[in-house]
Amino acid sequence: MSRRCLTAMLRVLAGVVVATGVLLFIPAAASAQPPPNVHRPQADLTASWWQTYFATPGDSFSRCDLGKGQVVFLAGTTGDTNTATRSCTIKTGSSILVPLINVECSELEDKLDTFAKLSECASNFADDFTDLSLVIDGRQVGGLTDLRVQTNLFTFESVEGNIFGRPAISSTISVSDGYWALIRPLPPGEHTISFGGSYAPLNFTTQTTYNLTVQPGRV
Repeated sequence: MSRRCLTAMLRVLAGVVVATGVLLFIPAAASAQPPPNVHRPQADLTASWWQTYFATPGDSFSRCDLGKGQVVFLAGTTGDTNTATRSCTIKTGSSILVPLINVECSELEDKLDTFAKLSECASNFADDFTDLSLVIDGRQVGGLTDLRVQTNLFTFESVEGNIFGRPAISSTISVSDGYWALIRPLPPGEHTISFGGSYAPLNFTTQTTYNLTVQPGRV
């Protein structure tokens, strides 16, 4: 994608988080391993994250009701707002997908029309992602370099008024690359999740904190 588009879409996004979250991070310990409740998600789940946010109009990053099945999608930041703190309530039994920092390259934005070209585009950006961070309830998670995921070729619909500011289009092909964490269900009660990363070539850092209430039943 163009550097202008990247500035609008790095997060960690997501994160969500976000991808698709600035500046309150703790560098991850490279030698540690993620704890048992943190996993590298399947590539198709991260593709679903992008498809969901592109297909949702308005400030979708502030919502906690987006996801797939029993997985809640959280998001990071986009554009010039590189730090965010959000509060959400989710139901017990929900896993949580967060994007430490990520990128996608698509035919819509980058005029690349094959998997090989899109994959190279996304990989070139993700190779320079650094300063990964994930903190759950005050505990720093290590082993974050093991959480890199590149998707297969996928398609998404971009609706008018989407959070990324991309034009509406019925279908375009894309490949995503970056770092994601799938957090297994947290026990009922109050929890805090912070995550982010950096992209040095654009002096970009993203950091997001979610104050979560895990509540039994529907929310």
